[in-house]
Amino acid sequence: MARWAALLGVLLLLGATLWVTGRERHLAVDDAYISFRYARNLYDGHGLRWNADSAPCEGYSNLLQILFVAAGFAASLEPDTASWLANGLALLLGAVLLLRTACVERPWSALALLPITVLLASEDLATHLSHGLETVAFGALAAALAWAVHRVALAPEQWRLGARAGVLATLVVLGRPDGALFVGIGGMVLVWVSIRARRSGMSARGAWTALAVGASGIGAYLLWKLAYFGHLLPNPYYMKATAPGLPGWPHVVAFLCEHGLDLGLFAAASGCAIAGFCSSWRQPRLLPVWLSVTAVAWLGYCASIVHEIGFAHRFAWPILPVCAYGATAVLARCHGQGHTARWQRSLQVGAALLVLALALPRLQALVPRVAAPVAEDTVGAAFARIGKALGAFGLGWQLQLYCSHAGITPYHAGAHHIDPAGLVDDGFCTRTAEAVRAHYQATIRPDVILSHLPPLSAGATHVDDDPRLLASTYFRTWCLGIPDDLDEAVRLLALRSTTEHRKRFLTDQMVFLRDFCTCVGEMNNGCRRHRLFVYVLNLSPHRERLVRHLGGAVDIPVAAVDWGDWPTK
Repeated sequence: MARWAALLGVLLLLGATLWVTGRERHLAVDDAYISFRYARNLYDGHGLRWNADSAPCEGYSNLLQILFVAAGFAASLEPDTASWLANGLALLLGAVLLLRTACVERPWSALALLPITVLLASEDLATHLSHGLETVAFGALAAALAWAVHRVALAPEQWRLGARAGVLATLVVLGRPDGALFVGIGGMVLVWVSIRARRSGMSARGAWTALAVGASGIGAYLLWKLAYFGHLLPNPYYMKATAPGLPGWPHVVAFLCEHGLDLGLFAAASGCAIAGFCSSWRQPRLLPVWLSVTAVAWLGYCASIVHEIGFAHRFAWPILPVCAYGATAVLARCHGQGHTARWQRSLQVGAALLVLALALPRLQALVPRVAAPVAEDTVGAAFARIGKALGAFGLGWQLQLYCSHAGITPYHAGAHHIDPAGLVDDGFCTRTAEAVRAHYQATIRPDVILSHLPPLSAGATHVDDDPRLLASTYFRTWCLGIPDDLDEAVRLLALRSTTEHRKRFLTDQMVFLRDFCTCVGEMNNGCRRHRLFVYVLNLSPHRERLVRHLGGAVDIPVAAVDWGDWPTK
């Protein structure tokens, strides 16, 4: 009864999570639309290009997700639906893996269902499922790789297990380039296993097969990247992994505080394995030690990167499914040796009650969302409105759009996008030589510019000479200041500069917006963050038509813009 009650709680939680996130799948964030645009161009026959009229560009870090969404276009699925399906299927397969692991030696125990319950009860999981990114699918792949490597470690002579582990290693790297960390540590475990097997006179054919298949698959992928893009590291690496120090350390600390139960359960299960409470394992300490090293290494990597859009612990979260697998594998083998059957039954009942205590409050929070109206992402909606207006202008790739949010707006606009952040634009990427970047920036001629900056007032030559800006709450707080909710990469750059330097930098941009552009209005994104002013370059051959067209599409016409404060609804 206890085991069935715990299993029922897990299955209800899994079903409710998938149902609710399926309804909320349109909440895909700006970064998700980067993948959607690459997938759209791939489906349309342009290849892996950000702009169909430009060279191939690796401005993404999730090739598998792009391929899945491109297949969704072929099946007439909307990209947010295809992305949700990819993550939902990965979650289902991951749940099957954990449930199978929970009954590896006997019918499942309520104790072994604790890790998957803790994972499913997290609000972060629902957020990732509904926001269009590859986080859940990548976490499931990493957990599957841990399972496959563990199987090879237990039976290193079986080459079929090794082939499966090698294929999963390749898929993990295709899922995200930083998956190489999981693969590298797993590879070292297999080398150690093969050495131990050889010393014991056993065959290590499975371990060597895994290493050979994984190395071949990943090597072929890297050679293809070098031939197709001309380099191995994607543009996001130069944005997120090249900042000095440990910019992601505060995010890692917050992750540890929020997910202490998940990681604490893994630590407790590891202690049980190391203390010898698990039966029938050839190497009982291997799994907890290996996965503990993996968790520490992954969190160290997360501390070294910029978490620019790191909602719901986006970068650290994939370690949780890996730890959930490790905890499940250990707890499934904790039989309570030396204790009476009555004590073991009491343990199962207590674990079942704990599973239900975790599952029921989460179910209580999810069930009202099954029928409630789905909330709107006001920022994404504003990006989509201006993007659709640009798409309706009818120029397609001939229209040149300059803006730093490389996602929803460029996707809907279907225009040639210039990204000053360098994420999807090789011309601004720091990998490109400085002289080449300077020439590129001097020769671009955008038709439309979307900027968070207002123009400098007439007659002013510096922000200090502009009474309108000095009285502007928005300018002083967001543009000149360094608020806590500023995008992480921008915040790090601002912290390394002086106030005078920032003023000079802003002055140059706002003089350009005043003297060489026409402001047609503002989009209201409904939150106190970046504002979104819409400009048309005066030198654009389509200036008059664009001013008329966009003037009727903006939320706030230029004559009604409040330059001093955020717009209100």
